[in-house]
Amino acid sequence: MGGLCHIPNRVRPADHKTKRVALSSTVKNQEGFTLIEVIAVLVIASVLGAITFSKAEALSQSASLRAIEDGIRELNSREMVTWANIKLSDQGWVDDATVFASVDVDLGAAFRWTPRAGSAGGRLHFKEMTVNLTRAPSQNAAAGGWAIS
Repeated sequence: MGGLCHIPNRVRPADHKTKRVALSSTVKNQEGFTLIEVIAVLVIASVLGAITFSKAEALSQSASLRAIEDGIRELNSREMVTWANIKLSDQGWVDDATVFASVDVDLGAAFRWTPRAGSAGGRLHFKEMTVNLTRAPSQNAAAGGWAIS
C-alpha cells in the first residue's frame, strides 16, 4: 500500500443506527438533579434561614435590653456623682429638683426620651425597644435612682 491513499469505506446505514443508539444512551446516562431534589434543597434552606433569622432577632432584642440596662446604670452613676458633688459643694444639699436639674440624662444618639425625662422618670427608647423608668428622688441622706417600672 505504499504511496496509495487509504480511503475509508463508506459508513453503512447499520453503523448510523448504532451511533444514534450510543448517542441516546449517553444522553440518558447524564446525571443531574431532579425537580424533587431541587425543591427538597430549597425547603431545607428555607427552614434553616427562618431559624437563623429568628435567632438573630432574639439576639438583637437581647442586645437592646442589655443596652437599656447599661443606660440605666449610667443614669444611676450620673445621679450619684451629681448628688455627691452637690453635697460636697459650699451650698450643700438643697433639694431633689436641684439634683435632677444638674443630672445629664442624654445617653447618646441611640437613646431617646418621650416626651422627656422628668424628675419622676420617663419613657426611654433604644432602637425598637421602649421601657418605662421611674426615678426615686434624691434625699439629703441618699442619691436618687432609676429603675424599670
